[in-house]
Amino acid sequence: MYSGQGQTPSPQPPSYTPQRTQFEFVGESFQLLQRQLGAWVGAAAVAFAAIIAVVAPFYASLGAIFLQMLRRGDSKLDPSVLVGLVGPMLFMILGLTILGTVTHAGLQMMGIKQLRGHQLKVGDIFGSFSKFGSVFGLNVLMVLVHLAVGIVCGLVLQFLGPFANLVSMIPGAVLMGLFSLALPLVLDQNKSPMDALKESANKVRSELWIVTAYMAILTAISQLGGLACLVGALFTIPILSIGSSLLYRAFYPERFGVADMSEGG
Repeated sequence: MYSGQGQTPSPQPPSYTPQRTQFEFVGESFQLLQRQLGAWVGAAAVAFAAIIAVVAPFYASLGAIFLQMLRRGDSKLDPSVLVGLVGPMLFMILGLTILGTVTHAGLQMMGIKQLRGHQLKVGDIFGSFSKFGSVFGLNVLMVLVHLAVGIVCGLVLQFLGPFANLVSMIPGAVLMGLFSLALPLVLDQNKSPMDALKESANKVRSELWIVTAYMAILTAISQLGGLACLVGALFTIPILSIGSSLLYRAFYPERFGVADMSEGG
């Protein structure tokens, strides 16, 4: 049986079952978070601080423009002033792209690492930087798939009237479930982005609806902290990475046997 205590599991953990994933993995995620709370919260805090650092110049420049308008009593925005925002905006977009990719991958790898019985460090948030290219490629492919599905669904939703908004959330949730194993496959098994998407879809296909529901629950929990209090997000964001790592372990128990103590590949 899985220990659920952040230790190395037995050589033959139990196979994946929808009941265990839906009801037990969520609770186990909180247990694992509590066992190495300092490292998880510290890593999330570093990620937040880094993101704020790349966002701050843009909003500082934007604030300065509006402050000047208030001082002059001018309600019209001079288009030429916007030129000064180009630099900070490009810096923000580039920074968010890089940091978002690196920190998301880092949190995911921390979850896998903890399930193998390793002690986590705050610096692990940047531990997957060497795989930036593969993770970025995976993100691009997923965005393209979401856009394609969104365009098709948008055409269909025009005929659903008042139910359109409700139904519009379903395709994104299903894609999240379908590709839930893709990032761990890239990080832990060095799969190419395309192969990771294909393998993830094939793996979860028979249990797609329960996996989709499970990932939706994890996502909702991870966002609750931000809704209630920004600081609370530091304690809830790791749940998504830990929970998805548990799902990965359920589908690939052989990767977490006693003989397998490597951190990836």
